[in-house]
Amino acid sequence: MHNDTIKAFAIQQGFQDIKPLGKYNDFDIYQPIFTDGKTHIVGFPQYILVKDEDISLKIDSKFEITKIMFPD
Repeated sequence: MHNDTIKAFAIQQGFQDIKPLGKYNDFDIYQPIFTDGKTHIVGFPQYILVKDEDISLKIDSKFEITKIMFPD
């Protein structure tokens, strides 16, 4: 899937841009981000998961993806 499509999805979800992070369980993982320099409170970490033509926003309440994308 093209990055413009993924960015448009992030914008629809209330974010401003995306940052590619890597792979997790055969999904391409993107971090939805804000670029306006303001502080935004969004709760648990959120990631955009892309596989083939499927795209979804996942709230990582158990920090499964976070532990893989941002290891200690």
